[in-house]
Amino acid sequence: MTPMVDLGFLLICFFVFTTSMSEPKITELFMPDDGPPTFTKNSSSLTVLLGADEKVYCYDGTWNEAVSSGAVMKTNYSLDNGLGYIIREKQKKMNNQKGSADGRKDLMLIIKATKDASYRHLMNVLDEVLINDVRHYAVVDPAAGEMNYLER
Repeated sequence: MTPMVDLGFLLICFFVFTTSMSEPKITELFMPDDGPPTFTKNSSSLTVLLGADEKVYCYDGTWNEAVSSGAVMKTNYSLDNGLGYIIREKQKKMNNQKGSADGRKDLMLIIKATKDASYRHLMNVLDEVLINDVRHYAVVDPAAGEMNYLER
């Protein structure tokens, strides 16, 4: 009996050391092809600005229209009124305007992260993209006016 138990433990050790453990997974990065820029309608775009100290701002349409109408909203990642809620409301609004059942296919989320924004901060926004099934998004550099707004 003792040699059998000994053999059993040797087999267990062999299988523990020879099996592959779970490998770390990375987020896939798809780069656009070189060519002319892709244009989106202002009514189907939502822009997220990421600044230092975990600041998150978002607005619909163009920057100049949003600033002049005071539509730049400061937000966070809370479930009740955070970024995910704003994305879902934009999708519902697009559904009502088009009469379609799926506003997710037309929404373009533009993520503009400053150099002061942390990597974790950007990953939180990309998590919201996955959670809310946003199919079109881009990470781009903020414009000069947006940088000035974030620095104040």
